Amino acid sequence: MRFSHASALRHMAIQLYLACLLSAAIAGAPAAQAAGTPAAKAGDFLNSIGVCTHITQGKDDPTRVAECLAYAGIHAIRDDGSRNPKTLDSYISVHKASGAKVVLLPINGDIAASLQEYETLAAARALLAAEGPNEPNNWHVSYQGATWSIQPWERPRCRQ
Repeated sequence: MRFSHASALRHMAIQLYLACLLSAAIAGAPAAQAAGTPAAKAGDFLNSIGVCTHITQGKDDPTRVAECLAYAGIHAIRDDGSRNPKTLDSYISVHKASGAKVVLLPINGDIAASLQEYETLAAARALLAAEGPNEPNNWHVSYQGATWSIQPWERPRCRQ
């Protein structure tokens, strides 16, 4: 299902509202008030949150993503890695239009390709961080001829 531009803005506004509520609840805790906790700057708070996008999957329009990020004041996005130069250019365009930096997952466990992707974004000052594989049962990691993957009989051990 595709979301309209207004729907995407509403969704981001709801996420921001919920994050603000959580922040207010934490900051408003009696122990924090008793200790005289100073208020945080709005910019510091906005710099601490990010949103997931689906640019790599072709679900999100990079121009609209940049517009929504700029509108909401969000400076970080997270998405899947990509070998496609057009997708990397999309991330750089989002960064240039909104100031948002990117956190990317590795490319299907291919460390060498992922490093190249990260270097491209870093050269454009669009890279915030590189995330490791977060679903090791779905990712096979290869680097310099060595491959690692979880075999079906190893999965129960990894859940402990």
